[in-house]
Amino acid sequence: MRPFTGLSILFFLLQGIVFNLNGQTIYPPENKAMNSRIIHLDAGEKVKKGNYYFLIWEKGDTSTIKTIKSNSGKVKIPFLLDFGKSYEWQFLNKKQLSESQKYPIHNFSVLYNQRIDTNFFRHRVVQRKQGYKMPGAFMLDFVGVAVNDDGEPVWIVPDTTLHHFKNLQAYKDGTVAYYTSLNGGNSRNNLLFRHISRDGQLLWEAPDDGKISENTIENYHHDYIITSDSTYMLVGNTYLLAPVPGQTDITYRIDCGSIIEYDKNKNIVWSWKSADYLKIVDLQFGGPNPNPSHLNGIWLDEKRSLMLVSFRFINRIILLDKKSGKVLDSWGSKYPSGEARTGDSLFIGQHSPKFLNDSTMILYNNSAGRGNDSISNVSIFRIPLNTSDSIRLIWKKNLWFGNQRESFSLTKGDVDILPDGNYLANMGDVPRTLVISPEGEILLEIRHEMKTPGNPWMWISENYRVGWFDPAWW
Repeated sequence: MRPFTGLSILFFLLQGIVFNLNGQTIYPPENKAMNSRIIHLDAGEKVKKGNYYFLIWEKGDTSTIKTIKSNSGKVKIPFLLDFGKSYEWQFLNKKQLSESQKYPIHNFSVLYNQRIDTNFFRHRVVQRKQGYKMPGAFMLDFVGVAVNDDGEPVWIVPDTTLHHFKNLQAYKDGTVAYYTSLNGGNSRNNLLFRHISRDGQLLWEAPDDGKISENTIENYHHDYIITSDSTYMLVGNTYLLAPVPGQTDITYRIDCGSIIEYDKNKNIVWSWKSADYLKIVDLQFGGPNPNPSHLNGIWLDEKRSLMLVSFRFINRIILLDKKSGKVLDSWGSKYPSGEARTGDSLFIGQHSPKFLNDSTMILYNNSAGRGNDSISNVSIFRIPLNTSDSIRLIWKKNLWFGNQRESFSLTKGDVDILPDGNYLANMGDVPRTLVISPEGEILLEIRHEMKTPGNPWMWISENYRVGWFDPAWW
C-alpha cells in the first residue's frame, strides 16, 4: 500500500447536496449516481445514541426492502449494492417503523459503465487455497476499477470520459489518485495526475508547467507518492543533449527521469534530477537510445528520509538520501561507469521496489533479457547498511504457470504487502493478480480478461500497478 496522506477531505460534493429539516447534509446526495457498490448512508440528523433503522430497497420494488440497525444517524451498508440500479431509503426510529409511509424517502443510484460489465470485462478466479479470504480489495489501473477477491468490481473511477488509467491507488482518508492519458489513449508519458475523493470530486491536479524540465510540460509518468505531509511527489522527465558516438557534430536528446515534490498549493518544495547522477558512458552503452535509463519507480521511507529509485532499462535501483539529494548506494547490473555498486544480474527490468523494513527490500523482477527461459518472479533482498557490504537475495518466488507466455511479463508489474502478511503481486502485461504466502504458496490467482464482439475472451492489454485498500476506509 502507498504512504497515506494526511490531507483533510470533505467527501460531500458541492453540487446536489440535500438538507433535512434540521439543515444537516444527507448522504448520498439526492438522486446522485454513485460510483461504488460500497455505500454509507447519513440521514443528516444529530440524534441521541439509541435504536435506529435504515430501510433500503431497489427503487419501485418494496419486496427487496432490507433493514439495517444503527445506534446513530449514520450507517455503512453491510452488503454490496449493484451497478446500474437505483435505490430508495429511509431513516426511522423504532416508533416510526410502523408508519414508515409518513416519512421522507431518499433516492440515489449506482452508475453503469462498460468497464464493470461482465459481458466485456471479467476478473476470473482461477485458483484459491481452500479457506483463504484476502482482506480488502485491490485497484486495477488499466480499466479503472476496484475488485474484491471474488473478482467482483466494487468501485469505478467515475469520470467516464477517461479510458486509460495508470497507477490507481486508494488511501486511508478515503481518497484515490491516478495518472491518466491526456487524450484518453494508451500513452505511457505526458500523463495527467489527479487526486480525487472516492466520489470523484477533484481535490488536486498536478500543474505540469515545465519548471523542472525547463520545457512546456513535466512529462509525468509511472509513479508518485502522496506523503503524510500532504505533499505530492511525481516522476517526470528532464532532457540532455549528447553527441552521437563517433559523430561529435551530431547530438540527440536523452530522457532522464526527475522527481518533483509539490505542496497542496502546487509550489515546488523539492526536486531531484537523475541527469545529475547518471553517466553518459552508461546511457550510451549499447548505442544511442533516447530513453536509456527509464525511471519507473520511487518509494519513500519518511522516517529515515530515504528513497528507492528504480531504473528499468539499466536494471538499477539506487538508495537516495532525500534531504541532501545524494546517492548513498546502488544495486543492479554493472555498467562501464562502475555503477551499480553490487548486485550484478540479481534483477532485470524490475518494477515496484519497496522497503519491507530498514534492511530488506521487495520488488517485482520481470527477468527480461534472459532468453527463452525467462520467468518473472517476486524477490526479497537484504540491503547493505553500508558500502562495505553487498546486496543479497534472500527469498524468491518464480511465477511459473506452465509456459513462458503465462510466466514472463516483459513490462510493468507490482508487488505489495497485505495486512495478513502475504504478498499481493500483479504480473503487468500478463494481467494476473496473485496472493503469495511468505512460504511461496499461491493462495489466490485472478486473471483479468476482456471480450470484444465476435472474439473469444483474452487478456486485458496490461495492468501496471495493483494497489490494495481496505473498504473500511470508505
